[in-house]
Order: sequence, then structure tokens, then C-alpha cells
Amino acid sequence: MSNIFDLRLKNEEISQEAEQLVIASLIYESNAIFRVNELLTGDMFESPVNRLIYNCIENLSNNTQHIDMLSVSNLLRNEQVFIDAGGIVYLSRLSGLIATTIHLEDWADIIFDTYINRRIMLMSVKFYESARMCHSSGAD
Repeated sequence: MSNIFDLRLKNEEISQEAEQLVIASLIYESNAIFRVNELLTGDMFESPVNRLIYNCIENLSNNTQHIDMLSVSNLLRNEQVFIDAGGIVYLSRLSGLIATTIHLEDWADIIFDTYINRRIMLMSVKFYESARMCHSSGAD
């Protein structure tokens, strides 16, 4: 029987893969950002490098600039998180993950759902800690 920590780890693995597939899709198809930008924000990405790349793609889109591997890597070339992840090599690896963007919305839904689950778990922990502090101080 799996416990909640096993489930969280599995969700994180699925979310990480979905994040990578979304980033790959957005680089593969320049206008694909318009299919997910009302659902996703950069804060929803758990991986710091994927969050950074998504925010960069959003900024390019907002400034009506072309989105591709070169424009993204040029903007992020001095960001340590991007460099640590491998820079343009990381983007190249991601671009090899997909051949189509047909499932982009499904992958975006996974990111959104995982983000909501993380927020719920965080609020639950805070509620639990608050209740413990009230109980240990003698308050009911």
C-alpha cells in the first residue's frame, strides 16, 4: 500500500514530465502559448528552470517577439538556474521530446492540477500546525 509521500513523489514526476512537454510544445510551435496562457502562470511550474523558461516565453509573447529555442536561450543565457540545467542543451533535449503539440492542453491541465494539489497540501500543513499550536497553548 502506498502512502501519501509515495503519491506526492509520483505526482511530482508526472508534473515534471508535463512541464517539460509544455515547454517543448511552446518552443516547437511559437503560437502555442495562446492555447495555455489563460490556464497557466509561471508560478505553477514546480521546477525552477521550467518556471524561468515559461516566464521567458510569456514575456516574448507579450512583447510580440518570436518564440524559439534561440530567442529563449539568448534571453536566459546569464540566468544561473538556466546555466545549471544545461542552458541551450537542456532546451535541445526538451525539443526532442515531442513531435506534435496535440496534447498541449492535457499537459497544461496536469501542471494546473498538480499546482492546486501542492497548494492544498501546503494549506493543510499550515492549518494542522496552527491547530497544534492552539492545542498546545491550551486554547480550544
